[in-house]
Amino acid sequence: MKLLQSSGVGDVVVRFHVPGQVFGHGALVRKFSYLSSAFAVASSRTLSWTSETMWQLMRAYPRLAENVLALLVAQLFQVQDRCLHLTAETVERRLARTLCQLAFSIGKKSGQAILIGDGFSAKDLADLSGTTIFTVSRVLGAWERQGLLNKGRGWVAILDLDALLRTALSRTDLPASPESSP
Repeated sequence: MKLLQSSGVGDVVVRFHVPGQVFGHGALVRKFSYLSSAFAVASSRTLSWTSETMWQLMRAYPRLAENVLALLVAQLFQVQDRCLHLTAETVERRLARTLCQLAFSIGKKSGQAILIGDGFSAKDLADLSGTTIFTVSRVLGAWERQGLLNKGRGWVAILDLDALLRTALSRTDLPASPESSP
């Protein structure tokens, strides 16, 4: 499931959901309309309740309200984390991080590779990484030449997840070690 949000330049992918994940809980805040749309990338079924029904259930079952609050707080932390990455990381690190997250959430093992497909596009990767399709193409092309992945229209096969994880977790903002100082 892709979660899309409208912007001045069209729809932007803000998240991929896997079966069993909750979405649309932002609509519980009655004063705001929910600004995202869900797009099924595979045959799917959803279960939904009206906002009023959810409020009745949360009043009757306080543990449900706690769980919804925990989901909202987790989503807030994800948004804060994403803002930090957009302002403080290189595009290569953001792309590597996004690919690793997708590998763990929607990736499927295919031989020695992890395949990310099912409605996935370069635009999705650009949206999720805060960059352009052209930059995604350039960086993925370089990684393909290095043997880290293969790519095609609508899919990416990660061949060396460890190398992408090292890129995603690299710290280029650390000061030089004392040994390397003059």
